Amino acid sequence: MTQLVIDAVLGVLVLSFVIGFPDLCFEFSNYLGSNLHLDNLQQKIHWLLGFPAGFKPNENLGIFMGNIVLNMIKKWNFITSALI
Repeated sequence: MTQLVIDAVLGVLVLSFVIGFPDLCFEFSNYLGSNLHLDNLQQKIHWLLGFPAGFKPNENLGIFMGNIVLNMIKKWNFITSALI
């Protein structure tokens, strides 16, 4: 029961902070999500398509899966760009 009360109190505090300081919350969430931008994700996938640690048990499967993920990222970028 006390965990439920603590959870509710923390939720109300976070909500009031977000409502009170929306610009600060936006900047903080943008900072936290900066590694999730599409360019960074594509760079990391290209890095993984190579031999990142000198170990690649199935090169063809890695290239296949990497290309699928890169195509999905391109389509997601197209869809979200069209919505803005």
